[in-house]
Amino acid sequence: MPGRKLKASDFEKVAIDGNMGSLYLALGEEPLLLDKVERVARSLPEESTRDFSLDILFGDRMDVRELAPAMSALPMMAEQRVVIIKRAQSLTPTVQKYLLEYAENPVDST
Repeated sequence: MPGRKLKASDFEKVAIDGNMGSLYLALGEEPLLLDKVERVARSLPEESTRDFSLDILFGDRMDVRELAPAMSALPMMAEQRVVIIKRAQSLTPTVQKYLLEYAENPVDST
């Protein structure tokens, strides 16, 4: 699904069906829809492994030294790992560059 635009409700359907891609960018002015996407993403790792397979980072307090390990770590006791970056509009140019490079070859299980 590279480059495909999804509505928040479509994202939820894709997640439920298990047809997730490797990388999603949620943009918009509507906080409720962004919250919905985040809730769905948080629910992807099974509850029993969520502590090991879910990272929530904040763009206004993050640098590459924090992001790189989260993005390259393999899932622990789970099929997939989820990394959520909140306040991404505040990412530094260095972190933005890292993410663009990562998007070219994302880790399939993260």
